[in-house]
Amino acid sequence: VKADISYSIKSHKIGVGYERIDPQYQTLGAYYFNSDLENYTLQYAGTMWKDKMNLSARAGVERNNILNDKDDKEIRFVGSMQLDIKPIENLQLSASYSNFQTHQRVKSQFDYINEFDAIENSDTLNYQQVSHQADIAASYQVKQTESYVHGIQLNSSYQLCADSYTYSDTTTANQMLNAMLMYQCQLVEKNCTLSLSLNYTNSNTNINSTHYFGPTINCSTSFINKTLRFNASFSCNQGFTDNRAEQFITNLRLLLSYTLMGKHCFTLSGNGQYKNHQQASSYLVNSSISYSYSF
Repeated sequence: VKADISYSIKSHKIGVGYERIDPQYQTLGAYYFNSDLENYTLQYAGTMWKDKMNLSARAGVERNNILNDKDDKEIRFVGSMQLDIKPIENLQLSASYSNFQTHQRVKSQFDYINEFDAIENSDTLNYQQVSHQADIAASYQVKQTESYVHGIQLNSSYQLCADSYTYSDTTTANQMLNAMLMYQCQLVEKNCTLSLSLNYTNSNTNINSTHYFGPTINCSTSFINKTLRFNASFSCNQGFTDNRAEQFITNLRLLLSYTLMGKHCFTLSGNGQYKNHQQASSYLVNSSISYSYSF
């Protein structure tokens, strides 16, 4: 059950909300859902500072064991916030926070960067209960002309994944921080985009602490009225476990696709990876050809 009532006045909206999920709640089509909880919240959304800032927030209390049939019962404060600010024309800032419990597929950004076969583990269930999440993003458009656009982006995300309703020193938990700084140049007349990014991930559990960092270079362009597309990327990153160097990985990816008559798409892709893990090293290469039809 989920219900909301709100009242709007000019550019502001206030309201109250109620949500209840029964114990043993199940549904088809999804593997994980929250269950056995109930919350009451106050809500606000509005614009201010001459429409340069948007703010939305929810805050209230949440409890589990709603049928009072268990030994443990928890009542906690819950809240979420989303803030977007555009102080000047070329600068966009955003920040968000939530401690509402969700189940998500939690992966480091380097799991995607170093992914060799995109469908190899596509059915793997890697969902965790996320109890705290915070995100910060900033983008600044350095310069824009008819020929090119230069921009800088900064993104950072923090997640606390716990296996219990509340977090304590004895809780099995995973804290993950992902950060990325990227410079991008778009050559408008040539339909070409170049980017250089620096990536960093830190993951801490009760067992160990891991760090990954490294750069990624990407180039994408198109020809013949955007029917022929080409993309190339190169990345390298170093991984540490408890401050000990564990592995060094480089990746090279190439993709060429051609669209015929707007419906037929032919794609040729290749991927090469070199991995040096302590005293062992390996080279992996794969390629694929695919065809798709859209209607």
